[in-house]
Amino acid sequence: MTELRLGLPQPRDDRVAALTAALAGDPADPRTRAEFGATVGASERTVNVP
Repeated sequence: MTELRLGLPQPRDDRVAALTAALAGDPADPRTRAEFGATVGASERTVNVP
């Protein structure tokens, strides 16, 4: 499989930046939004994407 590198805007909120870094490192991470929120110190609402 060919790897495609993408340049994506990074979030300004440190908590959300930590979450996106974790997902970039392991896109198959099975944690829920609530679990990710707890890990980075944010509420589930903060990490919720409509």
